[in-house]
Parts: sequence; C-alpha cells; structure tokens
Amino acid sequence: MTKTSKIVLFSTIGALILLAVIGYMKAKKWISQINYGIASGVKVSKITLQNVSVYVPIWFYNPTPFSFVVSDLDLKIYFNNQYVSSIISPSNYRLNSKVNSTYPLTINVKYADIIKLLAEQGTIINDPDWLSKIQVRIVGTVKIDTGILSLKQNINITDSLKYYVG
Repeated sequence: MTKTSKIVLFSTIGALILLAVIGYMKAKKWISQINYGIASGVKVSKITLQNVSVYVPIWFYNPTPFSFVVSDLDLKIYFNNQYVSSIISPSNYRLNSKVNSTYPLTINVKYADIIKLLAEQGTIINDPDWLSKIQVRIVGTVKIDTGILSLKQNINITDSLKYYVG
C-alpha cells in the first residue's frame, strides 16, 4: 500500500468516525427533546376480590421533525412508594413527528395489597376519596430507536389514582 493510499484510507476512516460521533450526538439531542407523562390519569378500570386492574396510559410527545420507535419498556410501578408491579413490554410503538402518542398499559394489583395500602393511610376502599390517597410512581426505561441507533430513555412519572371507570 502506498503512502497516498494509507493517507486516503485513514482520512476516510477518520471522517466516518467523525460522522458517527456527530450522528450520535444529534440523535441523543433529538431523543432528549421527547416529553412523556400520563395521558389522562391513572385509572382503576376494574375491581374484583382478587385484583384491581389499573390502566396506565403513558404518552410521549415528539417535537422533532423525525419519527422514532419506542420499544423495550421496562417499568416498575409503586403505590405510595411500595412496589406493586412491573411492566416489561417488547412491543414497538411509533412516535411520529410533532404529535402525541399514547402507550396503553394495564397492570393488575392484588386486591389485598390495595386494602393494605389504604389501611396504612387510615382509610378503606368504601371511602369516596380512596383513589386520591394512593400516589402512583412509575420509574424505568424505554428504548428509543432512531433508525440508525437505539438509546435508553429514563422514565420517572408521579400521579395519583383519580378516576374510576366502572
């Protein structure tokens, strides 16, 4: 290999590395602009003697001019700072450019665990305000795929049970 060929080869490799670093930094900046939260409140959707089904609609807003894919949701759910459930979802959801997207999730919490939490708050499930006495905290990560690379985004949401859908 001639000296000129080596210079061209190393220059090309250097340019490709520089482009990869710039692309990574841009993708990281775009992903950091994505907002998230609870779409319409954490809702109790069904109560049985075994379980309380809770609907957790996580929304994402993508303000960038690019679409992304959200996947590999790995979340832990806490009621009044006590762990109650995990959500691990490999499903993919598309985050289109400049729109809100909702990631609909449902968890089942043991009825006995809800009764215990309420007792610790000095109330019972017949109390009309029992929903507001349970703070919901959702923490974990999601993977956001730019098409070229994937980055993990931390999720940390706090809400309370506000609605009952019978």
